[in-house]
Amino acid sequence: MLVWAERSGVLLISVDEIFHADAPMPLGEFYRMELAKRVGSGYGHASDIFRLAIQDRFGGIYADGDDKLVSPDGLQNTFSQYGFAVPFKFETTPVLAARQHPWPRHYLDEIERNYALTQAGLLGLDRVRRKTRADRRQSTDARTGYIWDALLDPYWSSLAVAAIWTDRLEYLPAMTERQITIGQAGSWKPNVQPLTAAVPGSVIVYWPL
Repeated sequence: MLVWAERSGVLLISVDEIFHADAPMPLGEFYRMELAKRVGSGYGHASDIFRLAIQDRFGGIYADGDDKLVSPDGLQNTFSQYGFAVPFKFETTPVLAARQHPWPRHYLDEIERNYALTQAGLLGLDRVRRKTRADRRQSTDARTGYIWDALLDPYWSSLAVAAIWTDRLEYLPAMTERQITIGQAGSWKPNVQPLTAAVPGSVIVYWPL
């Protein structure tokens, strides 16, 4: 990663320089637990927590490394009007939020509640009892990832931004494919090659492995 960053003009900053004893990460204990697994699904859990913690602390846009910025047109207007924006389809990236906007914190609170659940409480008995048991081994989506149904509760109705879920979030402010495209590299999966290019002068916060 260091060689790639130097060649691409990217500045790497360790997560431990940002979150520490004097400035702890929200859900830091779960983040560390997931990293300690040292498998792709654990890194996926950790990334879901980390991106929200960064947005809660600093604000900005989070995008996966394989997402592509097409055009910033309209992003400033969305930011100024709503203070946050979600992906244009059923994904966890990209996400935009102002510093200390309630959206990242609300998402983190829901993740924290999920960690208090048993596998049966999280997934339901039918899924837990499946012969493949894949859901029991990799519960990333249900625990930290695609939990939009829990996020879109009466709290958001009170803010007049509740969504009716069809194939996309119809009534929430969303970034579009004309602004950012969503990649499918699956960088958390084993044996995936890193990207070969980056925007010069980028700053990437990473976690040490």
